[in-house]
Amino acid sequence: MWPDFPSLYWDVDVCVSHSPSTTWDSEKSLGSLNFAHALQVCIPNAYRLPDYVRNLFLAQQYQVVRSLSLKELVAWDFLVAFVKRGSLFGLSVNTDLSTGQCVAVTPDGKLHLTSQ
Repeated sequence: MWPDFPSLYWDVDVCVSHSPSTTWDSEKSLGSLNFAHALQVCIPNAYRLPDYVRNLFLAQQYQVVRSLSLKELVAWDFLVAFVKRGSLFGLSVNTDLSTGQCVAVTPDGKLHLTSQ
């Protein structure tokens, strides 16, 4: 289901209580995690994935693009077609966010660069 990334340096662990009275506000919980490469969801005593978690993953569309230069990422046509519509989230893989050489475009249209 997920693409084969070379390595994942930063992941997020989420623990969800599994009971009928508990709901998980995924938008609120995941809204600030723009730079996460992977998400691990732990649901104690659950024998199958709850529908609200399954639907969250099924709704995601992703594509792996290799050898995309930063110049192409900031080209005007690309910005108008994807970034200004709020439909793009891009993150370089096989990089370490804390030490640099990483590029990210978040859905709010911001370009994040780290380098050393």
